[in-house]
Amino acid sequence: QYVTPLPPVMEPGEVHIPTPVEKHMGGATIFVLDVAHFEKI
Repeated sequence: QYVTPLPPVMEPGEVHIPTPVEKHMGGATIFVLDVAHFEKI
């Protein structure tokens, strides 16, 4: 996935040329569930 960073706050007359930056994403999936009863066997 590639993202383009937001330009920084600059003084008048300065030039910012944004370049895409590669961003590595993980593959984790998280489930949050309400549990009414849990028994460990």
